[in-house]
Amino acid sequence: MNEIDQYYNGILLISSRGVTIASILLLIYAFLKWKKFNTTLKIYGLFLLASFIFLLLEQIFFWSVNTYTETWRPILKAFNIKNTNFLRYPYQVNNFSLLSLFLYRTLKPRPVAVWIKYASILLLAAITINYFFIQGHNMAGGINSLLSALFCVMVPLVSMWYLYNSSSNVPLAHNPYFWINLGLIIPSLISLFLYFAGNDMFDERFTLYAQLTTAKNGIEIFAQILTAIGFYYARNAKYIDYYSLQ
Repeated sequence: MNEIDQYYNGILLISSRGVTIASILLLIYAFLKWKKFNTTLKIYGLFLLASFIFLLLEQIFFWSVNTYTETWRPILKAFNIKNTNFLRYPYQVNNFSLLSLFLYRTLKPRPVAVWIKYASILLLAAITINYFFIQGHNMAGGINSLLSALFCVMVPLVSMWYLYNSSSNVPLAHNPYFWINLGLIIPSLISLFLYFAGNDMFDERFTLYAQLTTAKNGIEIFAQILTAIGFYYARNAKYIDYYSLQ
């Protein structure tokens, strides 16, 4: 890694720490609002908690490898781990499990909710098979990342469409699901570009990859602010759930 790559890698690490801090603050706010959460929002809270745990474990892994490099070297070689891309799988599983359940509940009892439920199960099986037996765990992009990003864009868009056309008396700007869906869509859009670029950008144009990933981290912090706005309107969720059953 040359000096320019090292510089942008340092900025990338700083932006990653910013995402960690924003995640902690969002979890604290969710804890403070927990009593006003309905079951659907509590599921999303658990999704965020799981994401934070994976992020924390990722940071611990980075620290451990950098501190005890010689100890880790034979372990990484034995499992053919060439980069940190293998750490994305837990996030993808989280997307197709807890996040999927949250989105399913925002769409009940509409028929599309059932389709999303079964699609999530199939996608979870597909990414698992791909991770362990086909593309492997070293891909910077690949099918798994692409499917996960598409899921985090398309399904929230479907949810927002139904929210917009629902008979609820709750204004869209006061709808907690609207803000949460928006917070899911925005960072996933730039993720799609990174995943399309895949290993080529990671291996051959690392500086550009680091710049775009840093921008993505900044957008993720903004997305967490949008999610916090959704939590602020948590009290309105009970009215949305009532009207969705009419």
